Amino acid sequence: MNHAPQPKSRFNLSALAVRESAVTLFFILVISIAGIVAFLSLGRAEDPSFTIKAMTIVTSWPGATAQQMQDQVAEPLEKRLQELRWYDRTETFTRPGLSALKQKSAPLRAGVPS
Repeated sequence: MNHAPQPKSRFNLSALAVRESAVTLFFILVISIAGIVAFLSLGRAEDPSFTIKAMTIVTSWPGATAQQMQDQVAEPLEKRLQELRWYDRTETFTRPGLSALKQKSAPLRAGVPS
């Protein structure tokens, strides 16, 4: 008699799933139902509340020089922005005919109304 050693059989999940199709179908259904229940219980808001902490202002004056944009447009806007209650800082970029300001608000502090 020839008794050749048989190789060790490894765990084969695919073969087990095919062989035990009822158990596989049960797990697919349970996981699908759990996913649907989890999705339906998610919190959602139609319009979530958030605070905008920055704004960008772009102004155009065709034909104006960069100096005119700075003196007559950007600086007056910066001074008005500094009057804002939660003003933090302003970054300004000017070029002939165009001025762009980026204003950042100070972070809200606890106990301070928004």
